[in-house]
Amino acid sequence: MRRYFYDLRLLFIVFPISIVLFFSSFMKGEKIKPKTINKTVPTIVKDADSNVYSIIVIGKQQWMGENLKTTHYSNGKIIPYVKDSGRWAIFNSGAYAIYGNDTSISRKNGLLYNWFAVNDSQKICPKGWHIPTDADWNVLDESLGGTNLAGGKMKDTVLVNWINAFGNTNESGFNGLPSGCRTNKGTFSSLGFYGLWWSSTENYATYAWYRCVNYNSTDLFRHYYYKRYGFSIRCLKD
Repeated sequence: MRRYFYDLRLLFIVFPISIVLFFSSFMKGEKIKPKTINKTVPTIVKDADSNVYSIIVIGKQQWMGENLKTTHYSNGKIIPYVKDSGRWAIFNSGAYAIYGNDTSISRKNGLLYNWFAVNDSQKICPKGWHIPTDADWNVLDESLGGTNLAGGKMKDTVLVNWINAFGNTNESGFNGLPSGCRTNKGTFSSLGFYGLWWSSTENYATYAWYRCVNYNSTDLFRHYYYKRYGFSIRCLKD
């Protein structure tokens, strides 16, 4: 019985206090602020040549939705276009190539850059963007379900672009194209077979890490190769 009266007294004390606090907050205009779940992401970004790229969100990363096409560094300085294969084979600074020297290919697939352009202090990506590190690529890989699945989710689904489109879903929106490469000898190779993208992380004096998707696998491959090779570039938001 005593417990009953004790609980009753407590109710008469707590309830009025709650009412007072409620109306006090109301009169002050205080409101419960909803949590922000998603932040607004810009839909496009421009390079130094004013080429426009879509922006895609994969996990916590924001990527360009197409391969880089700029012929200038972010400070406006020209990136040398090296057309001759012999000159490409000995070039020790930043340069770009057009696959087969055919501009109809580069308009769709982007340009091919040696790693010296990737590493140039003048910066090839727009302000606020950078070449992904090897670790950045690992984050993308994990966001897409791991090495064995990520490649398929990154490959575009336009069959005419591929020699064979095995496991292509492009569910990430990455729009990975088989843009091929330019070798360290200056020859062009693998258009329709492989899409290859540089990382900014070197491996020994003459090599750097890159990622690759190919026509007959859903893997996202991690390899390193000569810095004089010409691969595609994707920029990542800082």
